Amino acid sequence: MSETIELATAIMVRALRAEIAAGRVDAAQDALWGLVRELGGLARLCAECGGVFNPSRRDKVYCSAQCRNRTNVRAMRRRKAAAKGVQA
Repeated sequence: MSETIELATAIMVRALRAEIAAGRVDAAQDALWGLVRELGGLARLCAECGGVFNPSRRDKVYCSAQCRNRTNVRAMRRRKAAAKGVQA
C-alpha cells in the first residue's frame, strides 16, 4: 500500500506544481485535500510544510524531524522574545 501512496503522491506533486506555477493555488489545495480523502486517511498533511506523508504512527503530525524541529525552534524563539519583552 505504501508504494501506491508514494506513486499517487508523486503524481499529485507534479500536478500541484503545475497548478501553483499557473497561479491556481485554490485548485492545488483542493486537489491535495482530494488526494488525502482518496487515500482513506492513510495519508496526512504535515502541520509545518503542508506536504503529504504516510505516518508510521497514528500520532505523527509532522512529515520529518526537520519539520518538527522547525516548529519547536519557532515556539522557543517566541517564548524567549515574550519573556524578554516582559522583563524589559
